[in-house]
Amino acid sequence: MEQYFAYGDRETDYLRQRDSKLAEAIERLGRPRRRVMPDLFQALTWSILGQQISTKACEAVWSRMLAGLGEVMPASVMEESVASLQKFGTSFRKAGYIHSIAEQIATGAFARRDLMAHLRSRAHRAAVPSHFPSIKFGEKREYWRNVLHLQYKYRKSWKPE
Repeated sequence: MEQYFAYGDRETDYLRQRDSKLAEAIERLGRPRRRVMPDLFQALTWSILGQQISTKACEAVWSRMLAGLGEVMPASVMEESVASLQKFGTSFRKAGYIHSIAEQIATGAFARRDLMAHLRSRAHRAAVPSHFPSIKFGEKREYWRNVLHLQYKYRKSWKPE
């Protein structure tokens, strides 16, 4: 069952106040539906797959991975070679990153608590901009940039639907 971020009036009001064009987009398109992936490995894999490609293309690759692996988890990824992962429709480099992360999780070199500590650190927070500038690449891109900003700003108070 898919989970989504719960956007309330507080969050959408914040977005509307940030940008008048964004306010118009929210009125026309409604509240954003942002899927939540509670499993860290799956979320990281999705993020790697989705870099530099459209959401539709990423969904297609993800669907092929699910069909081929059964589930996208470190153990199932480790059973495949990098070349086999690439055949799901991603680049060799991305397949290598995903395979490497699965290996690191399996060996204990990559621990969730270490990542969470990093995300809570000042260094990470300093690297995330306090706002996302308006970019004229189309209304949907601007809409989702602001959604990402909102997710970062209100991350502690959000709960999945």
